[in-house]
Amino acid sequence: MATKLSCCSCSLAKSVGYILRGLGVDDIHYAYLPGFLTKRTKQVGASSGMFHLDMCFGMANPKVAVLWPGGVDYDTVKWLQEDKGVDIIFSKISFSPIS
Repeated sequence: MATKLSCCSCSLAKSVGYILRGLGVDDIHYAYLPGFLTKRTKQVGASSGMFHLDMCFGMANPKVAVLWPGGVDYDTVKWLQEDKGVDIIFSKISFSPIS
């Protein structure tokens, strides 16, 4: 089982990772979302960066992802494509695949 985390602090990420490993998750990737230094004016009230990974990333099926490249770091894109063999559909706008 694999998961992706986007956390606001390293200590929180480590705590969540510890819990997930205890539940059998053995492949954890930490995604870094744009913060206040990379202000996004088109979403999130124009005040900051992305707050939730589901606002810019979603899995269409186990091997196809849809993402907005302005809201996901390069290492996450590389991890998906090269390490996990996921085909990526790049969106031109940010979105929320859950809603």
